[in-house]
Amino acid sequence: MTRPGPQDPALRIPSRMNTNLLTKGGRETVSVHACKLMVWNIQEAGSSKTINILKEHIRLHMPSIVAIIKTHIYRTRAQTVCDKIGFGGNFRVEARGFQGGIWIFCKLEDVEVDIIHAHEHYVTMEIKQRRHLKWVCTVVYASPHVQMREILWAELQQFASQCTHLWLIAGDFNETINLKERNHGGPDMLTRCTRFKH
Repeated sequence: MTRPGPQDPALRIPSRMNTNLLTKGGRETVSVHACKLMVWNIQEAGSSKTINILKEHIRLHMPSIVAIIKTHIYRTRAQTVCDKIGFGGNFRVEARGFQGGIWIFCKLEDVEVDIIHAHEHYVTMEIKQRRHLKWVCTVVYASPHVQMREILWAELQQFASQCTHLWLIAGDFNETINLKERNHGGPDMLTRCTRFKH
């Protein structure tokens, strides 16, 4: 895994990819070309209970790549937690205080991961597997602020127009594709849902 060092739409899966999606309690496990990717909005990576639950899911699902978002911890404490996860490769976008944070872990014996772009709200990586075409994955933790999300959507759309590989986007978008997923919402919310959906 390329490690530059710590730095301050809906899930779309191309139809020709071999995929399985399991969703339970905010965790998604996606199998792509026999590669399992687990993405979890963990919300508090520092507690022993959370680490044990994460390690148990890793044991059960055997992902080659794990991405955890909204970690709430950073720097020395973050590295201590990363060491406990036990993957050979890891990369972090540090949380800012108790906000954000995106951590990527990979099994170096299964995949080769190169970070294409690291940003406060997303990490895009190129993934290479033995006997398979390389593909691209973007892990997102979108800002709770609408204006920041609009900038993110524009950046992702720009990348989509240039990307020539299979591309998977997963994470917490802090947005929904319809009003049924919300307890309330008016015309402005409907406009946001429609924009996110497309």
